[in-house]
Amino acid sequence: MRPRIFLTFAAALFVLAGMSGLLAWLAGVPARDQLLTASGSLERVEIADRGKGAYRVSLRDGGGVRSFYVEGARDWDSATATRGASVTVGTYMFGRSERVADLYVGALHVLDYADVARAAESKAARERAGAAGYTALGLVLVAVGALIWTVSPPDAPPAPGREIGLALWVVLAGLIGVVMITEPVILHRAFGRETFGWPTEYAVVPAVMLLLLPLLPGCMGFGEISLQAFRKGRAGKFGLAREIGEAVLRGEGERRRAGLRAVWFFAYLAVLAVAWILYADRLGI
Repeated sequence: MRPRIFLTFAAALFVLAGMSGLLAWLAGVPARDQLLTASGSLERVEIADRGKGAYRVSLRDGGGVRSFYVEGARDWDSATATRGASVTVGTYMFGRSERVADLYVGALHVLDYADVARAAESKAARERAGAAGYTALGLVLVAVGALIWTVSPPDAPPAPGREIGLALWVVLAGLIGVVMITEPVILHRAFGRETFGWPTEYAVVPAVMLLLLPLLPGCMGFGEISLQAFRKGRAGKFGLAREIGEAVLRGEGERRRAGLRAVWFFAYLAVLAVAWILYADRLGI
């Protein structure tokens, strides 16, 4: 086996880590005293997305009418806002756009800077955790590739299909673990905030890794079949299904075993998905 496949997947994960780090950096909100302030009288309010608490607020000041896009004001009943009411808005620049971080309409504090900053910091923390998870997963792939390169004999026959399958399993299991740790809300609703005295996300992840372990042979079979389909010019899900069917029904030896492992890959994924859907439905998640 050669480490090239693992290094390719690792490079992709490092790119994802960089993107998450960039999103974490961009998610920040400047200090309150650095906000740009505008005030005037309310001209009109338009509902953009009630579910997101998004509105387009227009105010009239000495320079004419200015419009601001406000998001996150879910508790605001805009129908109570009367034309001519005093408006004070605090904004900051995000690229070429202007974002609202604080808004008063009359005496009502429609959007509080503290809430906006708290939500931004929470998002940035999730993105930083995601970047750390992607980086760790990429380093694991690099380590596995280095180990394979070290222990494989020089004259070992290449097995790119199995390399793809093994790398696929590591990436799949790793991404599931990263998502569970960085977005644990659904896990908390399903299993509570703590399990055996540990935060649920850290207690459940090892159990999920064990559940995914039987998927490893399926990933290798899927990798081999996918490579065979690619070499024959069979693209897309129908080409892959045709290759699996031919391998199972008419293949011999290793090709047939690879087809059966690919079938196991999809069957086991389906069992896991159905089990989770039934469990989540029972809990009303």
